[in-house]
Amino acid sequence: MLKAERQDAIISLCNEQRSLTVREAAKALGVSDMTARRDFDELAEQGRIARVYGGARSVFDSKAADPLEEATHHSRPGGRRSEKEHVARLAASLVKKGDAIYLGSGSTIETMVGLLPRTRLRITTASLSVFGLVVDSEAYDSGLYELHLLGGKYDRTTMMFDSPETYAMIASYGFDRAFESAIGIMDGIAYGHSATAGFTVRLAFGASRESYLIADSSKIGKRDHNGYCSLREVDALVTDDGITTEQRAEVERYTKVIC
Repeated sequence: MLKAERQDAIISLCNEQRSLTVREAAKALGVSDMTARRDFDELAEQGRIARVYGGARSVFDSKAADPLEEATHHSRPGGRRSEKEHVARLAASLVKKGDAIYLGSGSTIETMVGLLPRTRLRITTASLSVFGLVVDSEAYDSGLYELHLLGGKYDRTTMMFDSPETYAMIASYGFDRAFESAIGIMDGIAYGHSATAGFTVRLAFGASRESYLIADSSKIGKRDHNGYCSLREVDALVTDDGITTEQRAEVERYTKVIC
């Protein structure tokens, strides 16, 4: 079966069943979980399915939802795929054998999961989406990754656990490296989707030997309602080579740039 035919079949199954897991698709199409997962990711980037933990939903089902309801994490539009992959690959290259790492949330962090080194790692996250991607990875299946999910109250908008229980759990951890994404970077401040989730990030950064903000260059010069940390709190911004000379000079007033 050609790739295009396989992906059309996935869309048809999603529309018929309203939702479909990676393993169900792999079994139905006679392919590996990894191949099905890649197809799911590509189709979600194209907006042809809506990616959810462990699988996907029909976009028709997604569009039938209350139009006034806030967009959830998995329904946010994707874009700048090559830039995000470049940033995610750079960030993943900073991870060393035996590291204990914290992974935040966002599409670039999710891309980073598949690019992590296949070596012994302890991975901690408060993101249910990131957790699911690690669970689905071959490195986790082979026992290379030790995985920890921070619990507490679940926020379905960000697909993260975020509450006093989450904060208490972070206090008991120590990390070699922590990674978080941003939807905007301006005047030395990183902006995210949720002000409360920013508290989780700052705690993770404080518990880590090294902390990194990862964002493609389109985020630089943009602000949002929720500023969650100063660039002075991170060791570096990991971005793509689309960053301009002026943008780089501005960011480097506060922290190092890796691109």
